[in-house]
Amino acid sequence: MDAPAVTLAGTEPALAEFSAKAARRAAAPAVPDWSLPARRPFWLPRRTAAFALTQFYQGELATAEICAALSLRLESPAARAFLETQIADERRHATFYRRYAELAGLELGDAPALAEAYAAARDWQGPPVAVVLAVHAVLEVENLRLQRTVARWLPCPLLADIGRVVAVDEARHVAFGRLYAPAALAELSPEDLRLARIWLADLWASSADRIVGHFKGLRLLSRFYGVDDWRRTAWAEQRLALADLGLAYAEDELETAA
Repeated sequence: MDAPAVTLAGTEPALAEFSAKAARRAAAPAVPDWSLPARRPFWLPRRTAAFALTQFYQGELATAEICAALSLRLESPAARAFLETQIADERRHATFYRRYAELAGLELGDAPALAEAYAAARDWQGPPVAVVLAVHAVLEVENLRLQRTVARWLPCPLLADIGRVVAVDEARHVAFGRLYAPAALAELSPEDLRLARIWLADLWASSADRIVGHFKGLRLLSRFYGVDDWRRTAWAEQRLALADLGLAYAEDELETAA
């Protein structure tokens, strides 16, 4: 006997339960231990540290903006309710990074390359589930990857604790995508699925190029790992993550972003 088809309507009770749990957590959010020192290694240039922190700060604000726009497009009340909690999370994270910058004596700036990638996700007019995947399976995942990289360059007790608190919330955001996306993808036409695959591959590729091109630390890493190897490996991991959510790439699409 075939398993029943997954539908958004059938997923709504689970989404409602998930959103209710998220709301309870949002009512009493975890905060970093602000008694820890903000310590920048002597060998790390102030400008590099400020650049990394700016990416996190601006990324949190931009994600909140995307979620606000996305909530207007989703039909699921439970999904919209969850996005409200995520918006609050992202804005709270931004305050963490701003306070850290003040304590560490770092000046936050603009992140035009990052803003362009996030604006592309915010303004996408195709199936809204592609935006869910962009936020919860592409940008969030790459942000966590970048945080882990920065943690190796900038071993600061306070920044590590901020990362710990943020990671707990981000894991919940990714979990929402895992719950919502498969049901929404199952309702798309083959053509809409193709458009979503192409758009997400392009979004990932352009985001990766901007990171490699603008984040000087990655150039340092390239001496050891090779940017091309990093890019190929990261895209392979990203494809597997999307396939796990129900968006598998065809053979002729495998190298789209490679």
